[in-house]
Amino acid sequence: MPIVASLALPRGWTDPLALPISGLLIGVFGIPHGAADHLVDAWHTAPDGAWPWGRPAFFGGYIAVLVAHVVLWIVSPAAAFAIFLATAVYHFGQGEFEYLGGRDPIAHVLGGDGGGTESRVTSPVLYCSRGLVILSLLVFAQPWHTFPVIEAISGLPMPAADTHSTAVLCTAGVVLGIAQHLALLAHLAHACRGRPATSPFISAQLAKTCGIAALFLTCNAYLAFSLYFGLWHSLEFFLTVTSTLHLPRSRAIAVAVVPLSVPVLAAIPALAAFDSGYSSDPAALWRAFIQVVSVVTTPHVLYLQGFVAARRAMYSVPPRSSPAGEVVADKAERPPRPVVADSIRRNDSGHGAVRQRSAAL
Repeated sequence: MPIVASLALPRGWTDPLALPISGLLIGVFGIPHGAADHLVDAWHTAPDGAWPWGRPAFFGGYIAVLVAHVVLWIVSPAAAFAIFLATAVYHFGQGEFEYLGGRDPIAHVLGGDGGGTESRVTSPVLYCSRGLVILSLLVFAQPWHTFPVIEAISGLPMPAADTHSTAVLCTAGVVLGIAQHLALLAHLAHACRGRPATSPFISAQLAKTCGIAALFLTCNAYLAFSLYFGLWHSLEFFLTVTSTLHLPRSRAIAVAVVPLSVPVLAAIPALAAFDSGYSSDPAALWRAFIQVVSVVTTPHVLYLQGFVAARRAMYSVPPRSSPAGEVVADKAERPPRPVVADSIRRNDSGHGAVRQRSAAL
């Protein structure tokens, strides 16, 4: 809906909506989606249910990585920003394939397991290629919004946003960011031709690329990112976690993630107020958001890899195709798995949290 509306209205119409809607989406979906990491870690590292709320070692390691990234922001903002971009590219690209239910998109969808493919492309390459599409659109589509913020937080000199040379540079950045992914999809389509899952998969990726490009090219840059981050990336991750861990989608999630989300959310306006000298500067909120999110993204991405590996090991058969032709995950195809970590649930009457051992997935 935002894409359709923005195509019919003049540029800038979404600017007044950027801050309130972004704040809502980031607060409800964006930050909380990473606050479930302790449950995810317990699921694949403590299958006996010994630590349903998360292992002490997990919290110790998580906090250590957070502190290390904070120190890096103080010592070298440019290096901290570069690490954030690298992890974000990989993580956002990886999240684009959550709809496959944990399956490796190359090995199980395109036949990268040696079943007739002529491509040596690996899933990490596909993830990074996909993530570069999002990064190029966020950074270059609207430089008047993004360049001042990037310069302020990283210390890197950015060109003036209103010059002809900058327009050429940004156009090239967007075109190259999208073109490299289209070239990779074309390569995969050719290398894996003849396989039944290839055509639906490639078609789905092309449609998603067009949708993301339209969103970032027509909406306010930060509103576009918040819509993507909240309603696309984070919400899909929530659905994955609740399905895999057999958690209800309401109270259990709230009990698990709200206490850990509040400090992170509070840090954004606090840092913005300090950065702006306690003035009402919307740009300060975006600067603070990027810095705070970068700090929590690094451990989120690192610890998520164990969850990804554990889920991937659960599958031994290819996914099925939906009536629309797209490849989707099927719970019935999941092979047996030993009893997983206890999940913290709330009963329907709301009388408090109860511990309940999950059945085999």
